[in-house]
Amino acid sequence: MSLLKKNLEFYLWWADVRAAFFKPISFVLAKLGITPNMVTYAGTLSMICCVIFIRRDPYISLIFAASTYLIDLLDGALARYLNHLSDKGKFIDSFADHTNYLLLNVGFVYAAIVNPLLAMAVVYLILMNTVLRAIFSSFYIKSDWHFKIFSGPLPGTIMHSCYLLFLIFVLFKKNYFNICYAAFTAVLAIDTVRFYIKIRRARVKEKSK
Repeated sequence: MSLLKKNLEFYLWWADVRAAFFKPISFVLAKLGITPNMVTYAGTLSMICCVIFIRRDPYISLIFAASTYLIDLLDGALARYLNHLSDKGKFIDSFADHTNYLLLNVGFVYAAIVNPLLAMAVVYLILMNTVLRAIFSSFYIKSDWHFKIFSGPLPGTIMHSCYLLFLIFVLFKKNYFNICYAAFTAVLAIDTVRFYIKIRRARVKEKSK
């Protein structure tokens, strides 16, 4: 429980840092009437473009991948600027993030960058790990909606690492995907089983804010 609170506190701190960094952009977007959900959907559109160009021009594809990554940081910052924070909005953001991650890996497989079985394993385990961690967190953390999507740092860190691997692949022609994906699979499998067991054994306690 103490670790869960620390992870939540770090998440909120990092969200405040992002909000402060993107405040000038959020100001402009707010004046234009652009909503956080519109920004989120723009990120998915950018990822579709990333997949389209991944074999034709990896550099253009990388630009779209980077755009998606930055947009993912921006939508939450805009939500904070507009004071539109809600667990429903977080759910939409999380759904888009995992859709983008699936599309990114479809692109990797399409470009023969990563072994298809490893890509499938990582995508599946990322989703399962996120769901199980969110379920466990919902036992203890209050929500202003049906539930709170909070999965801690592990799934997001691995998802973000894949963007870095793509950057290294395009700019330096070094492919570390298979070895890293094998490691990701092992770590995620262990952690997913761990949270499955924790949920089975959990006794629901009073939720904190």
